[in-house]
Parts: sequence; structure tokens; C-alpha cells
Amino acid sequence: MTYSREFITAIVFLVSALAYAQRVETDSLAQERSGWLALPFGFYTPETSVALGAGAIYYFRDDVSLDETKPSQAALTAYYTFNNQYRLELSPKLYLDNERYYLGANFEAGEYPMKFFGVGNQTRAENEEIFTPRYLRFRVIAKYIALERLHVGPVLVLESRSIVERAPGGLLDRGAVIGAEGGALAGVGFNVARDLRDNSFSPRTGSYHEARGVFYTNRIVGDYAYQSFRYDARKYVPLDDHTLAAQAYAELLFGDVPFYELAELGGVKRMRGYYQGRYRDKLYLAGQIEYRTPFWNRFAFAAFGGVGETAAAFGAFRIADAKLAGGVGLRFLFIESERIDVRADVAFGANGVHFYVDIGEAF
Repeated sequence: MTYSREFITAIVFLVSALAYAQRVETDSLAQERSGWLALPFGFYTPETSVALGAGAIYYFRDDVSLDETKPSQAALTAYYTFNNQYRLELSPKLYLDNERYYLGANFEAGEYPMKFFGVGNQTRAENEEIFTPRYLRFRVIAKYIALERLHVGPVLVLESRSIVERAPGGLLDRGAVIGAEGGALAGVGFNVARDLRDNSFSPRTGSYHEARGVFYTNRIVGDYAYQSFRYDARKYVPLDDHTLAAQAYAELLFGDVPFYELAELGGVKRMRGYYQGRYRDKLYLAGQIEYRTPFWNRFAFAAFGGVGETAAAFGAFRIADAKLAGGVGLRFLFIESERIDVRADVAFGANGVHFYVDIGEAF
């Protein structure tokens, strides 16, 4: 697909979303304590190409006297992409007792052709091979507020994955990497988070910190034994009507990690401008900043930049090998009461230009 066709596709989806938004009665969401929101949607990323789907969200608040509490929700989404990918997902998120307790789950099933370039920070574009995983995934996170806005709790992960198609003669076809045959994952761990953002969809002030560790075992139902740790830190600085957002992200894995669970550089959230998984390894460090400013009615403009690198371990990390990314974007305030926007970004990386259309801010 040429860049011009990607750009046209992105604009078509953005215009469609704006037209639909004119029919949404946003004030009704602020007036009701609970309700339904259902709509068709479309998006575009380099990993999926054009995607068409539908989603439904039921939202509610447990305390009718507290307008400022986060709404609990149960979201059901399904989509199919022009790359012959599909995904079904059910994601309930419950905030209880004035956000003192949180219980979130994710049930996901899909078949998703993807690109694999090998492991490491120096893989070549000509090494690209297509593989198709089919998977079932179940994740649960429970949180309790131990101190002010500090959430702690357990994590449970169960997954079954099979590789149903591989490029003939490639690394996966030869079984040259861990996980080439797929397998089952079973892990338990911990999650610690402190959320001081004024809004989870489009923050303007505050900060967010999250640390998570998951320990996978092959002694009961899993096929791989490894450990996964990640840390996510975000800061939002208001500048009158403008916002300066910053994020630092680190991911570190130990043990026999299947290739599809390695830390991945790129994607729609971090290091936009790179295909998700273009570089993957056991260590991933990334940082990004974004400047967001309104310019007319519900429209806003964004400019962003990032730097990131994957490596086998800290000793293999070299600043000179870091990848750079940057770009600009357009925002439209889709649901005003909850500050949910439609995001269209054009991003530049070392491997080319990529376009993204999605719901909500990248971070």
C-alpha cells in the first residue's frame, strides 16, 4: 500500500467519525448515572490496515452522589481487518466503593496475521516473514487502594496460542526461535499503580505510575517459564489550554520467553512510526513527549516525538542504537462529557511513514 492510499484511508475514517459524532447527544452521558453506548467503528494502523467493527459499552457509577468517580464499564468489541485479522474482546472494568476497589478482566480471542523480523535491535527489513497466531487469552487484575490513589493487587494471566501459518523456510518454520510452535501461558503476579490523572481518556493534569510483574510457570498448565516486569510513568502539565504530556516506559523479561511475548518496539501507543514488533527483545526502554493544543471548536492539534530501543540485556543496551520517532496529529472531541476524542496521527520512523486513526489519546 502506498503512503498516499494510507493517508486517504485515514482521512476517510476521520471524516466518518466526525459525521457520526454530530449525532451523539453528549450531554445525556453527563446527566445519567448509567447507560449504553453502541456504535460501529473503524480505525487504521500499519499492523491492521483498515479495520471495521462494532462495539457496545454499558457504563455506571456505584455512588449516585459522586459525579467525579470513574464510571465502571463492560465493553464488548469485535472487528475484522483488511489483513484478514479478527478479534473478539470482552472487557469489564469495575470501580467500587468510591474507587476503593477495582476489578478488571479481559477475555480475548482472535486470529491475527503479523510480521516477524527476528529478535534484536539490528534486524533487517528484508528478513520479514508473515505468521498467523490463533489465540485465546484471559487476564484478571484486582486492585485495592492501600493509600491515597495507590492501587495494589494480584494479576492472573492464562493464554493458549497456536501458530497456524508460517512463512516457508523462515525462522519460525525452522523452529529457530522459542515459541515457534505456540503453546500455553500461565502466570500470576502483582500490580502497583498510582493514578492522579484528572481523566483517563484525555488527561490534562496529574500523573500516572504503574509497576507490574508476572511470573509464568511450566509446571502446571503452562509451556514456558519466565518472568516479565514493566514500569510505566506518565506526567501531564497544563499550559493554559494546552497540555504537555510525557511518558517513560521500561519492560524487562528473564527466562525462556516465547518470541511473541518479547517486548515490542512500535505500535499505536508507543514509538508511533514503527510497525509494532519491528524490533523485539527481552529489554525495551522508550520515552515520548506530546504537545496538545486546541485550535478550533472541538478540534485540537498534537505534535509528538519519541526514542526507544530493544536489547537482550542492560549490558547490550547502546544509546547509539536508539530509534527515533516523531509526528503530528489531529484530535476531535468525540464525547465531550467523558473527554473521549478521535485521534489521527502521521508518524515518522527510520523505516518510513505510518498513519494511525484511533479512539483516545496514545497515553
